[in-house]
Amino acid sequence: MALLLCTRDARNPFYNEKLDIRIWSLQELCYVIYNHPLLTLHGFVTPELADWLRDELSMGFLAARIRQLMASAPGEGEEDHTDEALTAILRECNYYTQGEIEACRKRLRGYRSCSREDYAQALGTSLFRLRRYHMAYDSFSEAEREVSEKLGKISGREPSAELLKRRADILCDMAAAKIQLLETEEALELLSEAEKAATSQRGVRMRSLLLMEAGREKELPESLTDEEKKRLSEERAEARKRALESPRYREVKDAFLQDPVRRQKTCGELLKKWKKEYRRMS
Repeated sequence: MALLLCTRDARNPFYNEKLDIRIWSLQELCYVIYNHPLLTLHGFVTPELADWLRDELSMGFLAARIRQLMASAPGEGEEDHTDEALTAILRECNYYTQGEIEACRKRLRGYRSCSREDYAQALGTSLFRLRRYHMAYDSFSEAEREVSEKLGKISGREPSAELLKRRADILCDMAAAKIQLLETEEALELLSEAEKAATSQRGVRMRSLLLMEAGREKELPESLTDEEKKRLSEERAEARKRALESPRYREVKDAFLQDPVRRQKTCGELLKKWKKEYRRMS
C-alpha cells in the first residue's frame, strides 16, 4: 500500500452502521473493502450503496452493475454476486492490482467457507482492532456459544483437547474486550473460566496482570513460579511506562498543569471527546 489520493469527494458521506464510519470517496470505500473484508460480507452491498455511488460520485454504470448483481441473486449464488460486486468496486478504483483484487476475493471466499465459530471469532477480532469493543464482545460471545454447543453434544467420551483450548482462547478474547470496556471483574471471571476450560497460558498471564494492577497479588494463581511473577511484574512496569508516555496521558497531565479556568475548559473538551469515542464503540 502507498499513499492513497482521493480523486473525488462526495457532498454527503455513505454511512455504514457496522463500521460506524462515514465514507467520503471511492478510495475510502475500497480501503474498507480491501482491509476489512469481514465487515463487508453481509449487509454491506445494498441499494443505498448503489444510490450513493450514482448520486454522490456520479458512477451510474457501477451503481447499475451492483443493482443488477443484487437483482440476480434472490437466493442461490447470492454470496458469489456480493463478492462480484465488491471486486467490481475495487476494479473501478484503479488503485489495487488485479493480483491484489483476486487475493481479496479469495479471502472473501475463505471467510464464507469457514465454520460459524471461526467466522464469529475472526469478525470479533476485526471489530476489536477497530475499537468497537461492545460489538467485538458480542461476536466473541457468539463464537463461544458455538464451541460450547459442540462440547455439549459430546457424550460418552472426553472432549477433544483442541476444542477445549479453542473455547479457552475465545474466553480470553471476550476478557480482552471487557478490559477495554473497563469491566475488570467480568474480565477476571472470564479468565478464570478459561483456565478451567483448558491449560491457558494466555489466560493465566492476563489474569495475573489484572490482579497485579489491582494490588491483589494474594489472589495470583498458585501455579506461578517466583520467576514468572518477576517477569510479569517487569512486563507490567514496562506497560505502565508506555502508558505514561502516551499522547492521551500527556493530554490529561497538561490539562492539570493549566490555571483553574483553562483547566476546566480543557477537561470539558476532553470529556466530550471521550464520550463521543465511547458512543462510537457501543
